[in-house]
This record gives sequence, structure tokens and C-alpha cells, in this order.
Amino acid sequence: MSQINIKNKFNDNLFTLENNKIINSLLQKFKTLNFFGSENFSFDDIAINYSIKGIDKIIQFCNLLYKNKTENLIVLCSFETQQLIETSLDFIYGKLNNIENNKIKLFFINDSDSYQVMENKLNYYFFKTKNNNLSILFLDIFVKKNNQSKIKIIYKLIDKLHQKASDFLIKKSIYFIGKNNWYLNFKKFLMTKENILIISDSIHNEYHFFSEIILVLLATQGLNINKIINGYKQVSDSILNEDVYSNLPLNIFLNFYKLVNNNDKLLLNLFLSYDTFLDGFAKLFTHELNKLTYHQNIINDCTYFPENITSTIQSILSFPYLKQIIYLDIKEKYFDYQPSSNIENDDAISHLNYFTLNSLKEISINNFNNYYQSYTESSYEFTLEIQRNTEEALGKLIGILYWTKIFYGIFFDINPFLN
Repeated sequence: MSQINIKNKFNDNLFTLENNKIINSLLQKFKTLNFFGSENFSFDDIAINYSIKGIDKIIQFCNLLYKNKTENLIVLCSFETQQLIETSLDFIYGKLNNIENNKIKLFFINDSDSYQVMENKLNYYFFKTKNNNLSILFLDIFVKKNNQSKIKIIYKLIDKLHQKASDFLIKKSIYFIGKNNWYLNFKKFLMTKENILIISDSIHNEYHFFSEIILVLLATQGLNINKIINGYKQVSDSILNEDVYSNLPLNIFLNFYKLVNNNDKLLLNLFLSYDTFLDGFAKLFTHELNKLTYHQNIINDCTYFPENITSTIQSILSFPYLKQIIYLDIKEKYFDYQPSSNIENDDAISHLNYFTLNSLKEISINNFNNYYQSYTESSYEFTLEIQRNTEEALGKLIGILYWTKIFYGIFFDINPFLN
């Protein structure tokens, strides 16, 4: 079973009388649903429901895309949806995805792009794919306002398809996954019925990872959806636990509270990824938590070590206000490497200690952290350590992010569901 742990040399500081009162008050408020946004918890019910009733609809839609021989898929979606999908794939496969040639290739256009950027992407995608088994998937691109440029690019997209294929083939090549009111924007394109998957209107647009919008696309890339759901369920099952070792979102919230409680004018929380497989999660945590923590003058930012260490270390250490570093690290990946084989040294008089890339990374983390703690008086740190980059760990990380936001919002009377 994949485990995620929080390592903190000063974790005993969380076991105080004040924190116990905070925990009791927070969990009691949660149980009574006496907080802003409490009506939006259907995302949790939907995720848990998958573990009970199964994921048949997700697999059926994924199989439909492969049955129709889709090789290239242009996905029109929100910025948040693209970020969640790419973060998940980077976490499992890394940036050098060696299996993507065997899967449907995904090309994204998101709602944060200007019309000119959308058009440039569209022209590039059509050029790159040579129109080979090209399909279009509409997701949540209409989740926000200012839809004029989106409507314009969609008509341009359909027009490009008309230049290459008949109406019959176009209708079979267009898919939709989303809410019923979004579908009204695409109804005129007369998609075939089996190409349409309507999701529940109760799914909150800010907490939609465990919806068909995300899970179908992850399934097309070979991820085990059941394991992702099981990972999330473990986090969900722990949220009423007062033990901060078991309830990781509660643990992270208390570390944020510790920052706020120092009453500094400006506070920095830095997500420091020590593995390229986690760079996406460093960005995701930063983006999502900044929606809430700015109310308490906490700025979340992220950086990536060791590649950015020379360009960012000075600014980190010299930041004049209170700061906290949250290290993101994978303890053991599926593959690890060492510079040369042990066989080359087995017959030598004295044996050398060989280091794998992972062990060298651990040395780097420890050395930097010792320097950080000795150099800065006003500083905190802890490590969110993932045992292995599995689908189960992926589900847990999303659960930790969602419930950390919710605990933070409950305590500080902020709606955690506002975008």
C-alpha cells in the first residue's frame, strides 16, 4: 500500500493544548456543517461512490475512444483541468513519458489562452497530427465567462474538420464530457449519442478531479482509476481523526496556522519539489492554496531543486519575513540508477560506496535543509514524503490538497469552494 508521510523534526510542536483546542473546534464545526460552502461536499460522495458502484461509465467511454481508432485528441477545457491531468501524468510517468506512443496523444486548448494563442495551437496541432485519426473532446471550457473567443475558436476548429472529412465522420469524431448546461453550447454540432457523457450538476467546478472530466482522460493514458479512488478514500476516511499523524490534511493546516499565529506582516510558504515527477504538484498546491491564504498574508510559491538551486537559493534564504518550506519528495521510484555497476569494483582491494541517483538526491536535501535552518532564524520546514509514485499515492495527494483547503477555509471563515 502506498504511504504518504509528513516528516518534521519539530512535529512535537503540533501537540500543544492550544492545537488540541483548535482541532476539536475545527472538527466539531465540520461535523455540524456550520461553515461557508458546506453545501458543496458532493465531490466527496461522488468519489466514494466510485469505490462502491465501480467505474463502468469511465471505462466504457475510454474504450469508445480507442474503438473509434482515435490516435490524436484535441481537448478543450479549463486551465484547472489541463493542470490536473498533466500533473497526474507527470507524477506517474515523468516528463519523459516512454509509453505515450502507445496511447492516445492529448493536445490541450484551455480557457486561459487568448484567441491568438488558441488559434496558433490549433494550427500547430493540425500540422503535427497530419489529421491522422484526429478527434475533438469538449470538456469544461465554458465553465467561466468571457466565452466569445472560445465560441470563435470552436467554429474555426469545426471548419478545419469540414475541410478534411464528411459531416458523418465529423459527428463521430466529436465528443463531450460535462454538465448539461455546458452541452447547450455544443448541441448544434449534432454529436452521436454515445459520444456524449453528461456528469452530475452537483460536482463543484473547483473540486472536479474525481469526475468523469478528469478520470476518463487518465484512463486513456493507462492509469488505474480504481487505485486512484482507493488512495483518495484513505484520506477521506481519516478526516475526522484527531491524530495528526493519520490525518495529513489536518497536520498541514496546523503548520499553516503556526505561520499565521506569528502575526508577521508577510509570510512565505514555499513548495520545494525535489523530484521532477512532483514539479506539477508543487505548482498545483501553490495555485490552489493561494486562492485562500492571501487573506492571512501568506504567499505560496514553488521552486524545483536541484535544477533551480543556484538561481533561487539566495532569494529564499534572504527573504526578510517568516517563511516555511514544504519539501515534496518521492522516497522510492519504480526505477533508480547508479553511475556504474558494482561488478566493476567487486575484485578491488577496497570497495567503494556506490550511490544511486535517489541517494544523491537525499544527501542534497539534507545538506540544503541544514544550511536553511542554520542560516534563517524565522523559518519552519517539513517534508511531504511519498513512498512511491503510484496511482494510489496520486489519489492521496489530491485528497490531501482538497481537505487542506477545506480545513483552512473552515477555520478562517473563508469559503474553500470559491475560485
